[in-house]
Formats: sequence, structure tokens, C-alpha cells
Amino acid sequence: MEKMIGFGELINIIKKRFLIIFIINIICIILGVIATNLIKPVYESTALVMIQIKNKEVYSDAISNDKVLAEVNLTNSYSKMMKSRNIINKVISSLNLDTKYDELIENISIKQEEETNLITINVQDKNPKKSSIIANSICSLSKKEISKLEGENRIKVIDKAPKYGKLVNLNKMAIIILSVILGIILSIIGVICLERIDDKIRRIDDIECYLGINVIGIIPRK
Repeated sequence: MEKMIGFGELINIIKKRFLIIFIINIICIILGVIATNLIKPVYESTALVMIQIKNKEVYSDAISNDKVLAEVNLTNSYSKMMKSRNIINKVISSLNLDTKYDELIENISIKQEEETNLITINVQDKNPKKSSIIANSICSLSKKEISKLEGENRIKVIDKAPKYGKLVNLNKMAIIILSVILGIILSIIGVICLERIDDKIRRIDDIECYLGINVIGIIPRK
């Protein structure tokens, strides 16, 4: 059974194989930098709208629960209408986007906030400004087109998407740090394995460690 490597011995191994550890870490960092350049960044912009119902559309002003329920149900319908081909194709046309409905809708998420009359619009794109423009365009065109169908404007924009979307799929610093940590782990495991494989006797300590006998004297080379 092999002897477990103690902390002191591990430090000696690291000192002995420092060059190998250094090279492995440099390779991992270089690979991490390459990875950050190969991964295409994706930006996301978010807008928030609210669907309102006038009190006259509910049987009684006192029955507030009915109004809330009606708004929730209407909001669900509006969220589906905002994803319709009619709205999205008008967004594509108004912004002169070089894309089709099926391609654009994959990067758009329009969801009703649970049990509320709020709708969140999320748009992802490789261009941070473009994602914001599309999100705000969906808000404005939905408000315009649905108002035409309903004969009344029930959409109120609570939060417009900021000028630039936020990065959602890439954190360069995190990748570099992860590369360094991975390099340290791999290099230490590597040098320990090399030390295990290398069975040559180079030091007095090796004789005492592997053979379990005390060294009485040393005969120097001539």
C-alpha cells in the first residue's frame, strides 16, 4: 500500500515540478482566453407593460376581486396577441430587420407575471442596442395595433427597455478565473501522478520513505 502524501511532501513536489505546474496553468489561461473570444455574446433587454380595465367594464366598483380577475384573464390574452405574427411582422417591417417571424420569435419571450396584470417582454440579440430597440418596438406596436382591434387602449408601459441590453451568456472574468483554478487543480494532480510513476531513488529521503530503512552512510561518486 502506497504511503499517503503529506502536506510537507506535497510542497516539495510542487517546488520540484514548479515548471510543469506553471506551463499547465499558462495553457489553461490561454485556452480560457480563446474560449471567451469564440463564444458569441448575447444581450437581453426587458420591458414591462400593464393591462388595465376600466371600472365600468366590471359589474360593480365595489367588487374589486372581479376587476382583478378580469384583468388577469385579459392580460393572458394580450400576452398571446403580442406574440402574434401580425405584431411581430410589423416590428420586423418597421425596423427593417433582416429576419423572419420564426427566427425572431425564438429570441423573444413575452410572459404574463403570475396572477397579475403585468407582462414582461424579454428580447435577446447579439447587438445590445438592437435587443432594446426590438423590445420597445414590441411595446409600442402592440399598444397601437391591439388598440385598433379593441377600440380602446388598455396597455400602459411601466418600464421601457434600457438603451443597451445586459450581457447574459458570457462573463470573461469568471471564465479566466475558472481557467486558473482548473489549471492549478490539473497541474497538481499531474505532478502527483508523475511523482507516483517516477520510482527512481534520488534522495536519502526516498530510501527511507520507499524502503523503510535508515541510511547509515553515503558513498560519494568519484
